[in-house]
This record gives sequence, structure tokens and C-alpha cells, in this order.
Amino acid sequence: MEPLLTPQQLADVVQVSPRAIRRLMRRGLPHVRVGRVVRFDVSDVRPFLAARKGYFMPKLPRNMVKRGTAYYFRQKTGGRSRWFSLGTDYDVACAQIVH
Repeated sequence: MEPLLTPQQLADVVQVSPRAIRRLMRRGLPHVRVGRVVRFDVSDVRPFLAARKGYFMPKLPRNMVKRGTAYYFRQKTGGRSRWFSLGTDYDVACAQIVH
């Protein structure tokens, strides 16, 4: 069994901030909690991080905004702006803007 890592040690290994580790914990990063102490088993963390490899949320176009779970597109006509719902899937929303 490999030694268990603290959040700071894991952050150093993965080269992210401890805050990013806490965010990943809320998103399902496997961890062991004994009372208030949190530790990470590297053999459990590796598959989680491998599944997320290359995952990132690209910056939204200037005329697109996310509110809650839905994406909206702003179209200016004349002096007015209108907002159109594009749904909840980022890739589908971007494809609708391009076409």
C-alpha cells in the first residue's frame, strides 16, 4: 500500500493549488476522511485524474453566457439585444452559434 497524501502533498504532486484539490473533491475525487483529517490514496486518485485528462472548459464567446446550467446567446439587432437559449450542452450550444 502506498502512503496516503495530505491535500497539500497531492496539490504539489499534481501541480495545482490546494483549492483546486478541494474543488475536485466536490466533483468526486476519491479521498479518505477520518474525523476532520483528509487523505488521498494515490492508487485511487490516478484513475480519476486519467479520466479527466485533457478536460477543460474553454472560454465562452463574447456574445454567449452561462446562467445556471443553460447557455444563452445574445444577438443585437438595431439598438436592442435579444437573448436566445441554447440549451445545457456546451458543444451543442457552440455549434448552434457557428451554423
